[in-house]
Amino acid sequence: MDFVTKEASEAFAVNTITVNQDGLLSGDLTDGLGAVALLENESGSLNGKRIVILGNGGTAAAVTQALVQAGARVTVLGRDQNKATLLADKFRVDSGHLHDLAAIEFDVLINTTPVGSLDSLATLVEDKSLLKGKIVLDVVLDHETRLTRDTRQAGGLAFSGRKLWAEQGRLQLVRWFDLDLAAELLEIDP
Repeated sequence: MDFVTKEASEAFAVNTITVNQDGLLSGDLTDGLGAVALLENESGSLNGKRIVILGNGGTAAAVTQALVQAGARVTVLGRDQNKATLLADKFRVDSGHLHDLAAIEFDVLINTTPVGSLDSLATLVEDKSLLKGKIVLDVVLDHETRLTRDTRQAGGLAFSGRKLWAEQGRLQLVRWFDLDLAAELLEIDP
């Protein structure tokens, strides 16, 4: 890339190369912005909402960065608290270990780990009562996960990685072709 957007630079990741302009290529990142757009389309403004992110990899960084820009109050939890703290410190948000989830008040939970992708019975949230009335986004793309099923059973609103994939893809099309695509054009089951 000849240059990268602020989102890509802060998250140290690129998933979109914009159209070659004057011989220069620009790297962009739509994962975090896609998560924000999806959540705001479904539940309104994220400003002031308490959001817990499970994981501390590239997707977690992209989502954290975009949520902070949207005014959310973010906490990053990881299996390795040191890695979670490094990510959280970068964006000046709270951090902790996955075991801390039960003690944290949150409105939205986002799983950015691969847990549930290979084993549809695996979950990082064993206590279903934590999901009651919550909004959950699980970035696992392949299928519905136990986390999304448990959330719906607990009366919460759950979205799979397919919805995130569609939304970040919509943002890629906007960047590539300068299109004004409404989110409603990409109806994907949650």
